[in-house]
Amino acid sequence: MLFELHKAIPPSLLITNYNKFLKHNILFDTGPLFLYIIGNFDNKNKTRLLSLFGYTLDDFNLLMKIIHLFRKSQCNFVITPYIFHELIKHIQDGCKKVYCDTNQCKKITEEVSKFIKPILEEIQEEKDMVKEDFMNHSHFLGKLEVGDISIDIVDKQRQVCSVIFTDDKHIKEEYEDNKNTQILVIHFTSIRNNAFLFPD
Repeated sequence: MLFELHKAIPPSLLITNYNKFLKHNILFDTGPLFLYIIGNFDNKNKTRLLSLFGYTLDDFNLLMKIIHLFRKSQCNFVITPYIFHELIKHIQDGCKKVYCDTNQCKKITEEVSKFIKPILEEIQEEKDMVKEDFMNHSHFLGKLEVGDISIDIVDKQRQVCSVIFTDDKHIKEEYEDNKNTQILVIHFTSIRNNAFLFPD
């Protein structure tokens, strides 16, 4: 099921339509996780690492509005080790691209490391998966990357989470086409296209 905004219903009221999903945790994919963590860093330090993922501070502010709605339900945020790996790889590669000077890159990487650790410590990690889970998955070596497959394993097999926060079109299509799923997908780009529905 896809989370959708409606012109006639304020987001604060709309969220109640999804209460049955909010009894469990929210699983973050790499894109929104990067936006959440690095957005906090950019917002405080006036840096521009968000642009590496095609995001802006306006996107970060929108994300925080969405998170505020879901935080009211006291949901926990969850990631998989594979999403964590992708996040760190993007941050490392991003610092090298933005700050070509070796010393400057090292300095900003150290600052990012120090800043994001407390945020990451608040996010739970779902580790209960083995290589056989991936090899037996229908999309093994297919259109879904390892991080995406780990999300699918957590939600469909482990049923630890009932909400996926993603910006990946393949995950969106995977769950959007399955009308019987008990999983709610929040697709950030779809929400960004209707950002005007969120009050300032």
